[in-house]
Amino acid sequence: MTFIANLKKRLVDLGLESFVEIRGRVAPPEVPALLCQARIGVVPLQPIPKFLKNIPTKLFEYWACGLATVASDLPPIQPFLRNNEFGFRVNPTDPKELADALAWLITHPDRAEAMGNAARKAVLGRLNTECERKRLSGFYERVILKKHIDHPRPIAS
Repeated sequence: MTFIANLKKRLVDLGLESFVEIRGRVAPPEVPALLCQARIGVVPLQPIPKFLKNIPTKLFEYWACGLATVASDLPPIQPFLRNNEFGFRVNPTDPKELADALAWLITHPDRAEAMGNAARKAVLGRLNTECERKRLSGFYERVILKKHIDHPRPIAS
């Protein structure tokens, strides 16, 4: 049995087949329309070296679309997804914990919608590249100003 066939069988066994649509590769221009149809974003990254260092862009894409998320409890995700405000962090090696978090969001649609709305508000207000650009520019200005104060240029004679 192929992985996909096994997954579909497992979804039927768990009574979840009506909540999950399995698609193949999706062209990037089609992604926004698909995300608008979703109710939950899932970022089930495993604790491999790459994912222990990188912040997953997908998390912010889901939030920008107003989706509550279930994401792996990995160090780069922790500062952004805390206190169950925008969704849940789960042990990346525990499939039951992932399934339980998804089931909770499915069975609590009003709370899931509120989490998604809070996430979208955060992305529009503070978790976006424009805010980060301003913070980085401010940092550079402070460094340059400090350099000029600490090490003034000699006055030419």
